Amino acid sequence: KADDVENVNIRIIEKQLGKNHIDLAAAYAEKALLKQKLDAKNVESEALLKKAVQIQKLATGVSSPGYADAITKLGMYYIDGRNFEKADSLFREANQLWKQLLGDK
Repeated sequence: KADDVENVNIRIIEKQLGKNHIDLAAAYAEKALLKQKLDAKNVESEALLKKAVQIQKLATGVSSPGYADAITKLGMYYIDGRNFEKADSLFREANQLWKQLLGDK
């Protein structure tokens, strides 16, 4: 049932705001995290998180808090799947972005 609600939410956002809106990226990330909680090895979660990253990249660029957050969520997915190399790369990228955005204090 929760998956059905997420699907409706995604369709409404796509229709009202378009396919490259940051709210759609957030909805994909929420759906991915829900699927991951229900089944830690859910392959669809990775695709949804990558979609969220791509939308954030298109909508806000790679130097934005939204993009940093999106790649962090994808990294967390990889940690859960024990893919530490991919996770480390994403966390390093996010860390660099946060340093640029907030300063290196």
